[in-house]
Amino acid sequence: MAAATDLLDGAIARRLGGSRLGAVLDPVADKLFMVSAAGAVLLSGRVPPLLLLAVLLRDIVATLAFAWVLVIGRPAAIAARWSGKAATIGQMAMLFAFVVESSLIVPFAWVAAAAGLWAIADYRVVANRDRQRLS
Repeated sequence: MAAATDLLDGAIARRLGGSRLGAVLDPVADKLFMVSAAGAVLLSGRVPPLLLLAVLLRDIVATLAFAWVLVIGRPAAIAARWSGKAATIGQMAMLFAFVVESSLIVPFAWVAAAAGLWAIADYRVVANRDRQRLS
């Protein structure tokens, strides 16, 4: 349900125009949801803790990057990319497998972790390109 309402919210924001507040609150809500859901998965013991950390790594890096740009006073935004969407899909697949008690939870966790690493690398490339363009 969370993934479906997030998709709906995004579609509505694109169609009607989003707000600055929504642009900040949406990713914060997404991160809080993922951390909460990962906590439930962790408590279940169905995914090894280090693998679960790898699944969350993209969200951790994104949060640290957001905090860093606030600290240095140079706010920047990078548009959503397919790599990030792939990581989110992997995370949602893992959570769905958890909810339905599927044996695919660990393979989906590996997919989510790999997609998250891809997203980190992809966003890093874009951030470097944008920084060079602005220099």
